[in-house]
Amino acid sequence: MNKVILIIVILIVTSSMVFANQLTGKITDFQSGKPINQVSVYIESINLSATSNADGEYVLSFVKPALFTIIFERIGYEKKVVKHNPFNKSVLNIQLNKNPQNISGMQVRATRAEERETPVTFTNITQEQVLQNNFGQEIPMLMEDVPGVYAYSDAGGLVGNAHLTIRGFDQKRIGVMINGIPLNDPEDHNVYWVNLPDFAESTTDIQFQRGVGSSLYGISTFGGSLNMQTNSFAKENRTELFSVFGSYNTYKVGIKTAQKFGSYNTNIRFSKVASDGYRDNSASDLWSVFTGFSRVGERSITEFNFYTGHELTHAAWEASG
Repeated sequence: MNKVILIIVILIVTSSMVFANQLTGKITDFQSGKPINQVSVYIESINLSATSNADGEYVLSFVKPALFTIIFERIGYEKKVVKHNPFNKSVLNIQLNKNPQNISGMQVRATRAEERETPVTFTNITQEQVLQNNFGQEIPMLMEDVPGVYAYSDAGGLVGNAHLTIRGFDQKRIGVMINGIPLNDPEDHNVYWVNLPDFAESTTDIQFQRGVGSSLYGISTFGGSLNMQTNSFAKENRTELFSVFGSYNTYKVGIKTAQKFGSYNTNIRFSKVASDGYRDNSASDLWSVFTGFSRVGERSITEFNFYTGHELTHAAWEASG
């Protein structure tokens, strides 16, 4: 009888020690309160780890309770580090804050050439290069250094009606796209760049492909194709004022701001460009607006871009009065 009682006591004490050496808890989303699965819970000092289940619950078993540094980590959430002694409290519930990672916007890969993968000659102009060389001129004037490209302006300068040719083909034979969406006029296949003044200020990447393009690009890509990528994601909150002044009363002024509100991002720009022009009767008075909104969800990215412009240009080919 005494042996039976002793065995029962030993079992009770042993089970109590095992239970005391376990740390359990539930991990939930701070905003929604929903459980989070696949959260890595680990203690580096003793090489111990666990993963939360579909209900957000986890279990860590210790050999000997002590003050440990416990790390909770999952993609899309902020990493959390907690110092805790399971001997004092065997249940530890955790709430994690979302930390969505901005990734590049979804692109139609058929309209973008990749180096050493696509059998076509092309030139990429990065955002840094665009901003470094952008003084308010139209997009064609930014492309004049691309091999095979010739650009000119009716006003004889950088502002106003501009035209682009590639290997002898005029811009009616150049497929122009913004984020993969054709910009060519559906009637005459022309591109009226003056309607989008200072659009380069809102681009993150420009790619020019030379030669006949895929039918996916549209019917205008006989001479080449030009694809401009914009960005509505805000890497950091910022507001900028910018201005440029030059000859013939040429100037550009504007403001742009990028703000991040949790999973929401905004990018807004306003520009005004004006010039008397190099030639007589070639003055220009232009303004443009670009707005970009995006939302980064758990499994999707929703992006909305709106851009417009207004132009008042004189006919430079008319004789002086």
